[in-house]
Amino acid sequence: AEGNITSIDATGEMGQLFADGDFPVMDSSTARKPVTAGIYTAFVSNHGHEGAEPLCSTTHGAWLNIADRKVDIALLAAPTQEELEYLDERGVRIEMKLYGGDGLVFIGNAENPVQNLSREQIIGIYQGNITNWNEVGGPDQPITVYYRDDQSGSQRLFEKMVFKGLELPDYEKLGFAYMDEMSTIVDIVMNEPYAIGYSIMTYLDDVYDNEELKVFAVNGVVPSADTVKDSSYPYHTQGYVVIRSDEPKNSPARRLYDWFGTPVSDEILIANGITPLHDAVGIG
Repeated sequence: AEGNITSIDATGEMGQLFADGDFPVMDSSTARKPVTAGIYTAFVSNHGHEGAEPLCSTTHGAWLNIADRKVDIALLAAPTQEELEYLDERGVRIEMKLYGGDGLVFIGNAENPVQNLSREQIIGIYQGNITNWNEVGGPDQPITVYYRDDQSGSQRLFEKMVFKGLELPDYEKLGFAYMDEMSTIVDIVMNEPYAIGYSIMTYLDDVYDNEELKVFAVNGVVPSADTVKDSSYPYHTQGYVVIRSDEPKNSPARRLYDWFGTPVSDEILIANGITPLHDAVGIG
């Protein structure tokens, strides 16, 4: 469930960092909504402080909000060239650092007996070359394929990972079903026995607990925090925390940005199923 961190306050420091009610305005991709809710709970709600509740504008919307100075800090996938150009147009320079790892996962219905897909089979399905489950060891049933818009975090990860170095298919021409929300894909797949879609591992872990939903192993590896950490799961992802470079030294956004990478921040990430990763990757 969202915001499931309610007890982490190891030294009392979390209760003091934003004691003046100056918690920054956070934004995020859909997949990071549970984490931002958990951080808000740990810093604000648990201590009776005030502060704007986190937004969830999706990956592209959150990047635009950073550029337009509508939010102070965001948890996002790396920016696209289009987003970098928009930042440049607005005269905004950013700082970003790696905070955690996750996994892009492929989801199906529990009624489907197929448990594992190879990377080549996933490419074949989304190229429209594999159209029936019997071609991947399943029943004689057509595959119903779902995808998201190209500005969503899950879609850009999907295209970057699955089709790296390959021409992107025309999903609409192939007759695939477009969904504008990550939750919509999950809900539909839970009700269609022979559908396939994709999502973010920790988003599913935090928001969904349904026996009708299955996650496919890829190349025989089941996605988990451990297989993401050791990179044995092939579609492991990276998440970044982002602020504008002109944030003052002790501003609320800067304080929260600097907090990422501390032991307590790692505890919150782990409690939300995210593997902590630390790396500075500043972008001018």
